[in-house]
Amino acid sequence: MLISKDTLALMKPGSVVVDMAATSGGNVEGSVAGETVEVNGVKVIGNG
Repeated sequence: MLISKDTLALMKPGSVVVDMAATSGGNVEGSVAGETVEVNGVKVIGNG
């Protein structure tokens, strides 16, 4: 896990993170493959 929920909480609301490894376990905590979720006001796009 490269980006934890704690790290996401430090980001500004409205920020966007794309997890290019979501289908193989992911690098961003809370990411879901093929979906866009919001964690603490940060959009996490589960791609790849």
